[in-house]
Amino acid sequence: MLYSIIDFSGKAKTLEYLIFFIIDIASTLLFLKLFYEIDLDNQVTLKNVFYCCLIEVFTFVPIQAALTRRLRNLGFPTWLIIINYIPILKYLFKLSLIFNYKKSCAQ
Repeated sequence: MLYSIIDFSGKAKTLEYLIFFIIDIASTLLFLKLFYEIDLDNQVTLKNVFYCCLIEVFTFVPIQAALTRRLRNLGFPTWLIIINYIPILKYLFKLSLIFNYKKSCAQ
C-alpha cells in the first residue's frame, strides 16, 4: 500500500492526481509559512529549517511519482516533468493536467 504512492509505473487517474495536487499546495504553503518565520538569531525559530527539510523530503518523491503517472495516463512524454521545476509555470502546468482528458475519452 505505501509503496504505491512512490511507484513511478502505471497511470494516475484525475482524482488520484487531484489529491496529490492538493497535498502539494498544502505542503508548499506550510513550507513557506515556516520558512518566513526563520530567524537565525532566535534558537526557537531555527528549528523551522529542520521542519522545512522534512516537508521537502517526505513530499518530493510521491508528488513526482503522481505527476509522472498522470503524464503517462494522458499520453504525454514523461520528460515534461521538467516544467515542474519552473516556479510560476509549475502550478499552471499541474492545473492543466487536472482538467486535461485522454484523447480516447474525448472521442
